[in-house]
Amino acid sequence: VNLRCQIQSDGSLACPEIVSDWPNVGLEEAALSFALMYRAAPTLLDGSPSAGAWIDLQVYFKPN
Repeated sequence: VNLRCQIQSDGSLACPEIVSDWPNVGLEEAALSFALMYRAAPTLLDGSPSAGAWIDLQVYFKPN
C-alpha cells in the first residue's frame, strides 16, 4: 500500500492520501495504522527540517 504522508512538527506522520495500484480497504486501513507508529527524524538527510515535508511511504504485507 502506498501512502502520501506529511511529517508533522512532532515527527509523526499525517497520511491523507492513499496511492495504491489496487484498492483493498482492509490493507489500506492497516497501513494507515502502521503509519501512526512511525516517527521521522527532526532533520532530513540534507540537514533541512523534516516538519512539513511530504514523503511517500510504502507498506508491504506478506501473504500467508
